[in-house]
Amino acid sequence: IKLQRGAGGHSYVAHGLGREEGGMLVIDMAKFNPVSLNSETGIATVGGGVRLGNMACTLYKLGERAIAHGTCPSVGISGHALYGGFGHPSRMWARDHILLMDVVLSSGALVTASEHGSQELFWALRGAGPSFGIAVGFKMRTQVAPGHNVVYAYTYHSPDAWVLARGVRRGRERGEEECAPRELGFGMEIRGEGEVKVRGGRYFGEIHDFHIIIDPLINDLNEIFGAPTHVFVEDMPWLKTLEYFAEGKALEVDPATCEDRDTFLCTYPLTPSPPSCSLLIITVRQIPHRTHQAPPLQRKLCPIV
Repeated sequence: IKLQRGAGGHSYVAHGLGREEGGMLVIDMAKFNPVSLNSETGIATVGGGVRLGNMACTLYKLGERAIAHGTCPSVGISGHALYGGFGHPSRMWARDHILLMDVVLSSGALVTASEHGSQELFWALRGAGPSFGIAVGFKMRTQVAPGHNVVYAYTYHSPDAWVLARGVRRGRERGEEECAPRELGFGMEIRGEGEVKVRGGRYFGEIHDFHIIIDPLINDLNEIFGAPTHVFVEDMPWLKTLEYFAEGKALEVDPATCEDRDTFLCTYPLTPSPPSCSLLIITVRQIPHRTHQAPPLQRKLCPIV
């Protein structure tokens, strides 16, 4: 019998539902849900079935600590972490926050994998974990939750594709420059009917410093597109930012009753019929390559010019 663990059920190809032909035995990880924090070291112990929202709320309540993670509260930590999941603070904190994993192998053996033992397994788990075992517990490095979190969005419109391309190119050039600080999450989206959004997460700092950094880019885009049709800039506390990006979903969920799911129709223009997956997303993101703990942040503020 083939085995598959089910943590949050958010696999776009439905792995957590045992989609293999002929059926699979799905191991529900919902009961593996403790979260604790060592107040002296800042290291969290997290069960393999914990949901992201529950983990975030508990870590903040225990010591105002945080980990970089995605925005959907009901996603399970196992699939998220073992497939290299990242979040808005990943540029600032890097992504090597997993220090140790307790893993059950196909033989039934319980192994502790870290940089100090079972190193090759530890390396393989961080990116392709479900192919090697079932993670039942983690130890993770946490960070102090930022006190200032500037959430922002600027919306522009243009019916001219060349103008859209020019604006996005300018945003890419600004975003690639070295003086764009790691505290800034930034991106541009082209949507339907000529809509362009400048967003990408948060700025982890005070709103005055945010404007020093972002205003040169916004001035450039104003020259290209004209005035924005919508502007949203607000400094929020940590948990409120999580609620904002959860788009109305409760941060803390009961895994036994959570029914947070979406239904997708997937089509692909190069095949006569949709492939057998739940969702196909084509996206391009530039993620800085970091394999070790990020060095101390350089506190110098400068506009991205």
